[in-house]
Amino acid sequence: MEVGMHITHHMDVRMNQRGIRRQLVELAIECGELDGDRYVLGRNQIDNELAELNRRRKLLMEAAQKGGVVVALDGDTAITAFRADSYSRSLARQARFGAIAIDQISN
Repeated sequence: MEVGMHITHHMDVRMNQRGIRRQLVELAIECGELDGDRYVLGRNQIDNELAELNRRRKLLMEAAQKGGVVVALDGDTAITAFRADSYSRSLARQARFGAIAIDQISN
C-alpha cells in the first residue's frame, strides 16, 4: 500500500470477507490500470506482468550460469563486459601496475 494510504473500516471488512490480502491491493495499485477512481488488475495486466517476470527470470538464470556479469562504464558509455567469476583483482592489479611500469620504462 502506498505510504500514508488510509484504509477504511469498510475496506478492511470487505478485504477480509473476500480473501483479498493487503499485498494484492498493493499489487493492483502498482500494476493495475487506472480507471477513473479505481485500479483494475485484470487478466491482461496479470498476463503481461507474468510474461515480464518469466523474461527476467530467464535472463537472471543466464547471468547465474555465467557466475554473474560485470559491465564497466566510463561515464555513460559501456566500455566492456565480462563474466563476474572470471574477474581477478590481483590479475587486474598486476596488469595495471605492469602497464604503468612499461610506460615509465619507455619514457
